[in-house]
Amino acid sequence: MSEIDWRKHGFAASQLGYLLKGAGYFHQAHRAVDDCHALLEVLDFVLPTTGAPALALLLEKPPASRRCESGQSRPLSNSRTR
Repeated sequence: MSEIDWRKHGFAASQLGYLLKGAGYFHQAHRAVDDCHALLEVLDFVLPTTGAPALALLLEKPPASRRCESGQSRPLSNSRTR
């Protein structure tokens, strides 16, 4: 989520724990499903500096600046269908 300048919007840092605290939330960290739900709450949080959800800022970025990286350079497939 480094595509958003969180400090500019009043957050202490860009790590999930800081974002949640700044948005008024708390969660059990380091459980994948909890982290995913927490991220959705942060993206839905209306930033006081813009009056819009954080997701709106993320979507304003050009697609080239948004990328999904994985440790492998191959298409995803379901090994059970082979």
